[in-house]
Parts: sequence; structure tokens; C-alpha cells
Amino acid sequence: MEDSLSILLLTSACFIGTILGLIFLWAYSTYNRLTGLNLQVEKGEDNIDTILQERFDLIEDAVDMAKGQLDHEKEIWKSFARARGDREQSKDMPGRNYDMPKLSEANGILAGATMSIRGVIEQYPDLDAIVAIKDILRKLERIEQELADVRQIHNEYVFTYNVSIMSFPALFIAKLASFSRAEGFSVVDKQVRAGPEIRL
Repeated sequence: MEDSLSILLLTSACFIGTILGLIFLWAYSTYNRLTGLNLQVEKGEDNIDTILQERFDLIEDAVDMAKGQLDHEKEIWKSFARARGDREQSKDMPGRNYDMPKLSEANGILAGATMSIRGVIEQYPDLDAIVAIKDILRKLERIEQELADVRQIHNEYVFTYNVSIMSFPALFIAKLASFSRAEGFSVVDKQVRAGPEIRL
């Protein structure tokens, strides 16, 4: 009787230990997967911010070259100041690297400013003939394509990450480890958020 009781207890202990071990392995792998997705989201945010910084610098160079022809350069600089402010504020988001709606808004303002500068350059043959300005415009086109590509990849990671932290049973690990929901990088409506229009 005692032997069969001991065997039963040992079998039960092994069974419980196996179950606990499997739960631990699942929790460990789930945590690592969520951490990896979170790092990919943060890397995407960093990449977007780097591209926007490059865009700021190029537009600034184009404005400097075109200053003699820009009647509304003060409005453009106000627009830049607002975009820079949005970009800087986007880095102050607690718990995540960036406030993506603010970063998206900065991108919308920059897109409007880019169109305005391009319009000015096309209206003035002297400016349009400057090789350096043409080079800047080519670089801006490349940056816009890069931004579109990075945005798509980033938003795919954001979607996968958000679904993962809200899905059962992984949501328990997400809550325990304080994983927070991520924001995608949106395409801002240029009619609403674009920079100042330059009238010639």
C-alpha cells in the first residue's frame, strides 16, 4: 500500500514538474519573442527619425540656396520650427522611444515644405539651373522612397507586436512585463498638415 502511494506521489510530482517546466518554457519563449518584436519596433522608430533628420537638413540647404527668391521664407521657417518642435517632443514619450503621431505630423509639415520649395525652384529658371539644388531634389526623392519603405516595414512590425501583446495567453506575459501598445507611422493628410503654400 505504501509502495503504491509512493509511486502515485512520485508520478504526480513528475507530472506537475513537467507541466510547470512547460509553462516556464512557454513564458520564457513568449517573453523573448515579445522583446524581439519590441526591439524591431523601436529600431523602426529610430530609422524613421534618422530619415526625417536627413530630410530636415536637405530642405534647410534648399531653402538657403533659394532664399533670394522666397518671398515667404519666414512662413517656411515657422513651419520648420513647428516640425522640429514636433520631432523633439516625439522623443519625450514615457515608456516608448517616440510619440509616433507627433513624428508623423512633423513628416507632414516637411512634405508640404518640400512641395513648396520644389514649386519655387520650378518657377525660377536661374534656380532650376543650379546643379546643387537639383542634386538636393534628387536626394529628397530618394529619402521619400526610403521613408515609404521604412514606414511599411515598421507598421508591419507594429501590427505583429500589438496583436501579440493582446492575444491570449501571451497577454499575461505582456502585462507582467509591462509591454505597452506601439503606434504606427501614419501618412499625414497633406491638405491638413502640409507646410505653408508659397504663392508666386
